[in-house]
Amino acid sequence: MKIGIFGGTFNPIHKGHTYTAQKIIENNLADKILFMVTATPPHKVYVDTSAQHRFNMTKTALDGESLVACDFEIKKGGKSYSYETLKAMQEKYPDDEIFFIMGADMFMNMPNWYEADRLRKEFSYILVDRSDAFENPVFKEFAEKQIKDFNMKVEILKIKTPDISSTEIRERVKKGLDIKEMTDEKVEKYIAENKLYRQTVTDDIIIDTIKSKLSEKRLKHCENVAKVAVELARIYGADEKAAYLAGYAHDAAKEITLEEMNELTLHLDLDEHIRSSKALLHALAGACYLKKTFNISEEVYNACFYHTMGRCDMTVLEKVVFMADYIEPGRNFEGIEEIRELAYKDIDQAIVKAIDSTLTHLMKTNKKIYYKTVLTRNFYLKQ
Repeated sequence: MKIGIFGGTFNPIHKGHTYTAQKIIENNLADKILFMVTATPPHKVYVDTSAQHRFNMTKTALDGESLVACDFEIKKGGKSYSYETLKAMQEKYPDDEIFFIMGADMFMNMPNWYEADRLRKEFSYILVDRSDAFENPVFKEFAEKQIKDFNMKVEILKIKTPDISSTEIRERVKKGLDIKEMTDEKVEKYIAENKLYRQTVTDDIIIDTIKSKLSEKRLKHCENVAKVAVELARIYGADEKAAYLAGYAHDAAKEITLEEMNELTLHLDLDEHIRSSKALLHALAGACYLKKTFNISEEVYNACFYHTMGRCDMTVLEKVVFMADYIEPGRNFEGIEEIRELAYKDIDQAIVKAIDSTLTHLMKTNKKIYYKTVLTRNFYLKQ
C-alpha cells in the first residue's frame, strides 16, 4: 500500500486540503492519506487553537478510510520534524511505502531542513504543483539535480486547488462572515459550537506568547529593545505602543532553525545569501510569523522585517526599531557609546554609524556583506 503523509496545522482544515488529497487518491499516487495534525509546528511559537480542536475538526472532515486524521505528533508532544515523523510512520507501516506530500514550492528549501540528506534519500515524495513551478527553468533545474543527486522517487501532481486559506477562514469567523464555501459543514458547525477563532489577539497576548517561548537571554534582549524603542519613538514622533510591540517581537524567530525560517518565508522572493543566513533571515521570518499568526499591523510588520538589514527611506518606526536593536543596554563593543549617544540626537546619522561598524566587523571576520545593507548606508549618508 502507498501511504501519503500530509502534514499541517489544519487550523482549520478546509476544502483546499481535502481537494488536494482526493486528487492524489484519484491519480493513484497514494492508496491512503494520513492528515498529520501538528502539535507544535517547528516554525510557530503560537497556535491560537488547541491541538485537540484542530485534530477533531480534521477528523470530522475526512472519510476515515482513504483520508484519515492522525494524532501521532500530538501524542508525541513538543516540536516535530518531517524526518522524525516519516521515520516513525515507516516503522509503524513496515510493509507499505511512505510518501511525503508537499507543495512543489517547498522542494526548493529542502537542503535547509533538519536531516535534509537522509530525508531525501530515505523517503518517496508527492509534489503538488499548484503554480506551475516546474515551468520555471531555475526551479526545474534545481529540482532535477536534487532528484538525481539523492536518487529520489518523486511523483508530481499538477493541479489548481481552490483559493482558500485557513487564515482567511479564521478572519471571516472573527468578523461573523460565512465560511460555507470554504470548509466542510461539519467543521463549520464544530467551530460555531466551540466558539473558535472569536478571540481578538491583543498586544499582551503576543508578548506573553513570546515570553513563553524565547530563552531568558533572548527575552532580556527583546525587553531592552522594546524600552529603547519607546524612548526613541518619543523623541522622533513614532507610535510608542507600536514601537514597544515591534521592539519586543522583533526577534520572534531568532531561535528557530534555518529550515523553519525558510518555511515561513516560502512566499518571498529571496536570494540564496538570505536563504542561507540565519542572521539575515530571522528578521524576515519573524515578521512573516507575526503577520500570519497574529495579523499584526503593516507598520509593525515592516519594523520587524527590516530591523537587521534596514532599507532605503525607512519609516520613523522602522528607524526606531533598527537603532533600538543596535544600541540596547546589553550591547557592548568598541564604538557603541558614540553610536548610542548619536541615536538620541540624529537617528539618520546613527544608522550610518551603526552600519559602518557592522560592515567593519564583517570585513575583519571575512564574512559576506549583503548589498542592500550597503544601499541603506549610502541612502542615509549626508553628502
